[in-house]
Amino acid sequence: MKHPITSNILSRYALTRKDIHHWLSHMNLSSSHSRSLMGYIYDTGSLSTPAKYRDLFDNTFTHASSKLKQAVASSCDKSVKLMIQLKDNELIEAVILREKTRISLCVSSQVGCALGCTFCATARMGWKRDLSCHEIIEQWLIAKDWLYHHDHTNSTISNIVFMGMGEPCQNLKGVMAALDIFLDPWAIAIAPRRITLSSSGYLEGLQAIYQKFPHINYAISLHSTQQTSRAALMPVSRIFPLCKLLDYLKETSQQDKKTFFIQYTLIAGVNDTTQDAQRLAEILRPIRCKINLLTFNPIENTRFKTPDKASVFLFGKYLKESGYQVSIRFSKGDDIDAACGQLITKSIAQRSKHMIQEHRS
Repeated sequence: MKHPITSNILSRYALTRKDIHHWLSHMNLSSSHSRSLMGYIYDTGSLSTPAKYRDLFDNTFTHASSKLKQAVASSCDKSVKLMIQLKDNELIEAVILREKTRISLCVSSQVGCALGCTFCATARMGWKRDLSCHEIIEQWLIAKDWLYHHDHTNSTISNIVFMGMGEPCQNLKGVMAALDIFLDPWAIAIAPRRITLSSSGYLEGLQAIYQKFPHINYAISLHSTQQTSRAALMPVSRIFPLCKLLDYLKETSQQDKKTFFIQYTLIAGVNDTTQDAQRLAEILRPIRCKINLLTFNPIENTRFKTPDKASVFLFGKYLKESGYQVSIRFSKGDDIDAACGQLITKSIAQRSKHMIQEHRS
């Protein structure tokens, strides 16, 4: 007996608790086992599920369709870049980032990206397609499995950051469904404060996601303080102008007492002057925010350069003296092209010198 949801949801890793409840009801099974089935799917609980339920479930919903193709470890900071092959043979990348007190997983939301930011390698791929919910969740599964087999400290993924390939706010269906599962206490159960969604300012999608998930963190990539220069760096600013984005952040932060993270990538000679710092301090004044300063990560065939550390610290010093909370974030994983703006699947095998395993289908 086929349940209506299976015509649209075949993968078990796209199922929410509502879907499970509907399926059990349709199969004339007790909904009291909804929670244990969620634990069975995501392997996050010790609740036992009757064998009858597991067998029916396994005969209805498929296992993961994505496969780990390569894992490349940084020799500098223990970051790990995962190349993942999807069912249609498209490739994406996710990155395990290790901090002192947490392990974050940087997930992709699209194959490639349509927004064309001029300092980003992923933009050069163009946009191929959105990722479905299960393809986003399967990045977590693959990373979790990699850590289990290669990390001997029993480490687990504590944070999710939507900062990989693609613009999350252009893939509402996949990203919002994945957020439901990441946040659900019956499923993966990651706290809202441990999830960050990064956007280039694709305002229409940002508003929709924020309306449903106001309690997660939002990191907004600004990278310039003036509309003309920002549009040159980030063509999305031609669709959603800087002034409109700033107005939305101002209104939302004041109305909801929401603190946004503002991401600003410093590019030598482009946006790293004292005047840029002054303008940034001025335009952010009405917005509750914290500033993350990043440095441009080198990519092939570009005129852009990384600023020296003295310029970065001077820029940050001005902002701190202007009353802002500022974090200066130097790249992780840049030796394996896993830093912000470097994710591109075209030539990973040629670029990587630290390959530690390869899975062949």
